[in-house]
Amino acid sequence: MAMPGGRAGRLVFPIMLLIPPIMMLAPALALALAALAPTAVIIWATAATAFTLLWWGMVYRLALKMPTAYALTFPVGAAVLLYIALAAIVRGSRVRWKEREYLSS
Repeated sequence: MAMPGGRAGRLVFPIMLLIPPIMMLAPALALALAALAPTAVIIWATAATAFTLLWWGMVYRLALKMPTAYALTFPVGAAVLLYIALAAIVRGSRVRWKEREYLSS
């Protein structure tokens, strides 16, 4: 099966794969670096991080029936997702599994 969008799809898809984890990490990273940032960035980072924590708290509480404190781990999950996406991009189209090699198109 070919990549949707052909050559353009093969170029754009890896970049699109990185956007969700980067967007999830941006507020937390900006908040962590708040001492070096102007006030507007601090306000944005605080608000964005608070809304993200609230969102994940609701997901854990209402959808997953788990403690809302787990929402505090969302940056860890985003970092792991970013690592997986980067590893997939670096690996390329060649996959090795159970002593077999596969080549995706």
